[in-house]
Amino acid sequence: MGLRGRMFQKSIFSRLIFTFLIILLSIYLLSAGIHKWGVTIIRTEIISSMKSQMDYHKTVLDNEFSRIQNLQYECMEDEDLLKLVNIPQSLSDFEKAQSINRLLSRLHTLKNSSIYIEDAEVIIPIIDSAISANKGIISISDEEERIIHSFFGSNITRLVNENNELFSRVRNISSSNKASPHFVLQIEFSNTMLKNTFSSFNAYKGSGALLFYPDQNYILSTVSDCPIIKQIESNIGKFDKTENNYMVSVSSEDTRYLTFYQKLNYNNIMLVAYVPERQVFSPLSKYMYLLWLFTIISIIIVLYFSFSTHKILQRPLQKLVSAFKRVEAGEMKFSIQHNTNDEFQYLYTRFNEMLEYINNLIEQVYTQKIMSQKAELKQLQSQINPHFLYNSFFILQRMIQGDDNENAMRFSNYLGQYFQYVTRNAQDEMPLYKEVEHVRNYIEIQAIRFSRTSIEFEEMPLKYKDLLVPRLILQPIIENAFEHGFNRNVNQRIVSVRFNEAEDGLYCIVEDNGNSVDDSDLDELNQRLSEENTGEMESTGLINVNKRIRLKFGGRSGIVVSRGELGGWKVVIFFEIKEEQNV
Repeated sequence: MGLRGRMFQKSIFSRLIFTFLIILLSIYLLSAGIHKWGVTIIRTEIISSMKSQMDYHKTVLDNEFSRIQNLQYECMEDEDLLKLVNIPQSLSDFEKAQSINRLLSRLHTLKNSSIYIEDAEVIIPIIDSAISANKGIISISDEEERIIHSFFGSNITRLVNENNELFSRVRNISSSNKASPHFVLQIEFSNTMLKNTFSSFNAYKGSGALLFYPDQNYILSTVSDCPIIKQIESNIGKFDKTENNYMVSVSSEDTRYLTFYQKLNYNNIMLVAYVPERQVFSPLSKYMYLLWLFTIISIIIVLYFSFSTHKILQRPLQKLVSAFKRVEAGEMKFSIQHNTNDEFQYLYTRFNEMLEYINNLIEQVYTQKIMSQKAELKQLQSQINPHFLYNSFFILQRMIQGDDNENAMRFSNYLGQYFQYVTRNAQDEMPLYKEVEHVRNYIEIQAIRFSRTSIEFEEMPLKYKDLLVPRLILQPIIENAFEHGFNRNVNQRIVSVRFNEAEDGLYCIVEDNGNSVDDSDLDELNQRLSEENTGEMESTGLINVNKRIRLKFGGRSGIVVSRGELGGWKVVIFFEIKEEQNV
């Protein structure tokens, strides 16, 4: 077998084609035998299901009605009920009230014992009261009187339909049928809950269920105004009521219904369910069952296809996508593996090689950037204005010529410390406190150079004492004040240096009271200070300092100039302090 043949066998495309052929073959083989027996099986299953459902509801209702009747008989033997019926005159008002309350509680319990009970009530003529779980204690009305008289000469237990409401009534057993009953205990059944019980028969359009009590003309239907109801009602007496499971087709308005009958053990009540045959069987003639079966099989096949595709294609793709997300998040030191010899192995190998190549490039670029920044800092520091050196020696010469030895010694000491700091090229950065000491020496030198000079120098916060900063960043700002901030019309030169702490850094503020500030010059300078790349515009002065601070601290660090409260220049330096920097 050639190289192309081996590659085709191992490719994702060939695996997907093979999987798809299995799916088509499975569907074809299954479809060959489904149509022959589908309609017959489904018809049998539907009829069997309906019969099983009827059996289930018959059992539930028989058990529930039997239990309710037993509870009625138990309640008839209630001690408090018997006291109220037999010896009411021997009870005090308090005892009578207690007995009534306990009996009321018993009726509540009876009512809550079944979802099919709407109300439980006992009528006691001797105390002229009726006790109801819903209505409480009421006086006997004409309706209750009618119920009492209806038991003359009747059986102990009666199932009664009144206003299409079903009641189960029982009189005291010890009374003669011809005598007036001492009490009548009646249960009102809930039509709503009975309908809800049969709502499961409404699965098909036009289907429903009926509850018949032929002796009382009681009809309870889950669907109102359905033509089949009258047809079933007219035919109910024609069917054998002793048959437990009876099915027959009934026609109504050109529609045939499959009707199921069940006779309950409770007072010959009958349960009837009906389903339109067209709703059940007609879709089968149009291969509905075949469609559903195909759907189920298709779902299984799709699941198999999805699983295969996920294993062969989705998992490697997800792994590759996850790897790219890790790269996007900044994670570069990892590799991904794929054990199967296919296209993904090639992609994974090339991804790992690409990542290794990017890591090498990042390392090279990062190193070059650091070296470039250090070289740029060296260059910027070497460009400090040398004219200060010349002027300082001229001043020292005049002091010596004028025999001002004390000031000459003090001036030469300041000057020595100043140039000792400036010429220390071995270190690019210095602690902030040394930079501040250097500025103090510089200001003292300028105070000797220029008479009528007042210096306001605020103490630096101890927290930032050891903060490493580029050398010679404060001196050019003070120098700018002396060289550009003052003119000959200023009688008293004032220079103020102060520090303000912030949550994310330190502010150093330098102000003077010069009168040479021009708003257009401020705007132009701020514009130049805000530019990322100043090019060749200026290599010393404020722009020099601003660039070095940005290179060191980044972020919002840098210089902003404005008109100060003293009337002259106000230069604000901000050092943004990050967590990893030493403070």
